Amino acid sequence: MPDYTTYYNDLQRFETAEDVHGLKETNEELTKRVLSEQDRVILDFDSSVNTVYGNQEGAEVGYNSTNPGKKSMHPLYVFEGSSRLCLNAKLRNGKAYTSEGMIEAAEEAMKHVCSTASIMARFDKGFTKEKHLLYFEEYCDLDTGFPKEVLYVGKLKLYKNLVRKGLEKTWCRVYEGTKITEWTEIEHQAQSWSKPRRVILIRMAEASEFEELYLSEEFLWNFKHS
Repeated sequence: MPDYTTYYNDLQRFETAEDVHGLKETNEELTKRVLSEQDRVILDFDSSVNTVYGNQEGAEVGYNSTNPGKKSMHPLYVFEGSSRLCLNAKLRNGKAYTSEGMIEAAEEAMKHVCSTASIMARFDKGFTKEKHLLYFEEYCDLDTGFPKEVLYVGKLKLYKNLVRKGLEKTWCRVYEGTKITEWTEIEHQAQSWSKPRRVILIRMAEASEFEELYLSEEFLWNFKHS
């Protein structure tokens, strides 16, 4: 694909909001045609920090790990995991929190999904607020108004109490080449949640490291979570 800067001359032809809206309508028709043939839809929620060099509208100094102190934009995206279509995109200012506007973005994305399709949502640790989880748990079909199951999986911050709970459980082991992967399941209720939820802990290590003697093999593991 060409660099986005090559499109600047073309974008100048869109002088009014109606012109831009026409692009949206065209994109929605193409998206609807593709998703109408899918019986399983995966909604991937993601955000990106884009550094800007100027005084663009909405550009503010916020979290920016690549260029600290620089102005940036913090757009929010919803992609479909199988087709990789972008179902929704919102340009937010640089100070916007990772999950700001997530429910609104989900509602727009859901409009493209066929009512008979199964739905799964995937998101990073910045999206696991209770109100977002409840949106998927209590979701109702847009056409019928009846409750519809939406499976979801999201990352959590790896707090020490999660690891401590996991170490009290039995772990299942899988060998993948030179790596050892283990997983276990716990029930966890974050401080901001109104109820406990299922959490999967995953840890990995190099098989060769187990050939050495250690006081405790727990020092070998690299923990992950979802």
